Amino acid sequence: MLTLKSVADGRVAGTIAREGLQAAETPQGFRFAAILDAHERAAAAGLAFTDDAAIAEWAGMTVTVVARDWMPEMKKTTIAPGSSVLDFQLKKGKTLRLRFVDSDGKPIPEVAVGIDGWRGGKSLYNVKHPIVLETQIPRRSDTNGVYEWTWAPDDQVRYQFWKTGFREMTKTLVADGSEQTIQLTPEK
Repeated sequence: MLTLKSVADGRVAGTIAREGLQAAETPQGFRFAAILDAHERAAAAGLAFTDDAAIAEWAGMTVTVVARDWMPEMKKTTIAPGSSVLDFQLKKGKTLRLRFVDSDGKPIPEVAVGIDGWRGGKSLYNVKHPIVLETQIPRRSDTNGVYEWTWAPDDQVRYQFWKTGFREMTKTLVADGSEQTIQLTPEK
């Protein structure tokens, strides 16, 4: 557990309440060309920031907050002199529960599940890659063919499903707490 302290004149002046705070951890993931352009514009303007997320906010890029157990949230913003603080009010996530079956209704274990799009863009990821931030969003169904993400957004997300021996499938779903059955078709 992390305790935050305020310090004045080299001495602890008080404890800061953690409610409503979320750490912005590194690495943070951005498209390289976009964040490089933002860094160059900030440097040309003589501005300094604590991390890439602060530069992205200033540059008007879309910022997506992903915090385990909380519904992801996204905002597009432009930071300019006199701008107010960018405020994210996170809500508890919803449960997306999928059961993968074949044409006979038998479970298909270890189906890969990828996020293909959310809110008109590709701002939410669950891929494992050295240059992509680890979001901890599940990537696979279990040995019984069940996939569960307990902190999914409550609006539409486009997913891709794939498993060797079956056709790849793309489907838009909403996490509503119910179990949704996905039937995969064998490859011919």
